[in-house]
Amino acid sequence: MRITKILLVLIALCIGSNLHAQTPAFRNDNLLLPDKLILSNHIGFDTLYAYTTDSLATDRLSKPFFEIQKYADFTKFLAEKALDGTVKAYDASQYSNQLPYSALNPDRQLQLTEIQKNLGLDTFKVYDSSVDDGYRLVEKVVDFGELNSINFIEDWTLTENPLSLKKNVYVIEPIRRYSGSWSDDMLDYRFYRAFRFYNNQNKKGSNQSLKLIARVKYEHFFNIDRSFQSKNFQQLVQGYLQHSETDYELNMGSYNVNAPFFNSFNQRVFIQTILNSAFSGKVKATDFGSNRVLTPDEVRGKVFEPFIVKVENFDTGLDEDRTVINDYTSEIISVIFTEEWYFDEVLLQFQKKVVGISPVRYYIDQNNEQTIVKRKVLFTVEL
Repeated sequence: MRITKILLVLIALCIGSNLHAQTPAFRNDNLLLPDKLILSNHIGFDTLYAYTTDSLATDRLSKPFFEIQKYADFTKFLAEKALDGTVKAYDASQYSNQLPYSALNPDRQLQLTEIQKNLGLDTFKVYDSSVDDGYRLVEKVVDFGELNSINFIEDWTLTENPLSLKKNVYVIEPIRRYSGSWSDDMLDYRFYRAFRFYNNQNKKGSNQSLKLIARVKYEHFFNIDRSFQSKNFQQLVQGYLQHSETDYELNMGSYNVNAPFFNSFNQRVFIQTILNSAFSGKVKATDFGSNRVLTPDEVRGKVFEPFIVKVENFDTGLDEDRTVINDYTSEIISVIFTEEWYFDEVLLQFQKKVVGISPVRYYIDQNNEQTIVKRKVLFTVEL
């Protein structure tokens, strides 16, 4: 009996140590959980971003940051192929914002008439006093210029040694931005996913045929999704910051369409991994504006800033200078991704390469009794 008890204790210890040694669904080659972290990532690249560069240098936060160098009109190419039947176009409405996984399997293939309508081909009546019944028919043709953004369904793999972020694209959804009415008021925008294209990422073939189609820098918010669509971007950010001040931990993820997967835990891991790699000097960190190489101490100083404050010494009754350290980690609510986009027009393969990540700090400055939301790009880590 005693031997049996000893064996049971040994078995329990082995099982317990094994459970503690392995975190369920945690992969050594991916710091982000779960095993496959699927995200929905909406990227716009039109005139909505016209003043982003200016807003970095001033207090006017007009829009999120965006820059693009396009070497090929990728969305027009996909739309033309969908119209002539070269690529299969699927219904993009079969999708849940909170469950990006729901878009991974093809559902209903669109008919040609549906693709045409989704891309803007339409016939409508307009008032015309010169005709008998007072109305005439007008045909609106497809305007590929209205395809001003893309929604990607992709998975992210983050590794620390060496620092790397890989984005594997499964789904590409060209999004049409158009006026909500036929009036001249172009401020009333609507966004519509025209169709869904499944990236042929698993086709066998050489990557040598992939061609660089764009170099992109865009700001990705962890918890304020679709922020570039808002007319009141500054007020949106300010409201989020003020709401999150009371309980930062609880509010992380509350505005995130990718929750519960890219939640507060994953966001913490993501941000801290980028910061730690830069602090340790394992990766090259540069100034966002000038590309000047920063030392680890300079990088740390952008996140942990010392301040001199006056504190009364109760023994002497005199004010003394004390140094306190402000930690800005909790104010990093977005990052700017620097990416290269590649496409193979024959195999219909699309590929992203993340070459840089820049943490962005947002904070409220109350000078002269005015509440001003400010943005500061801290640095860029090169991958």
